[in-house]
Amino acid sequence: MTTSDNVEKTISQTEYIDQISVHKPVEHVAVHTDTFDISEDALGTNDIGPSSNLLWVPLAYTLSLSVSFLLVGRFSDIFARRWFFIIGNAFAIIGTIMGATAKTVNTIVGGNVFNGLGAAI
Repeated sequence: MTTSDNVEKTISQTEYIDQISVHKPVEHVAVHTDTFDISEDALGTNDIGPSSNLLWVPLAYTLSLSVSFLLVGRFSDIFARRWFFIIGNAFAIIGTIMGATAKTVNTIVGGNVFNGLGAAI
């Protein structure tokens, strides 16, 4: 093995590393986009329709959870914790049913509010 063979091997390894590098994600995504179904049917926008309130879907859960945490902890110390568990589970069931049967984004937001309340309680 000569020195020139080693140089060529090092260059090919470097080229290989450049090809599989994570620094070029656009090229890799562009090659594989045909394997993913990113149509409107897959996103569910044909079922519930596009909405400007789509951002509120995760925010409703987070906000209702964080606000409820402030109140429920103290109230469960004062009153019976057993009833808070029962009420929290009821809110979670209501929110899950609302989200599963939702026809609009606003209904999903409302279901996530109930899920957040149920998780906090």
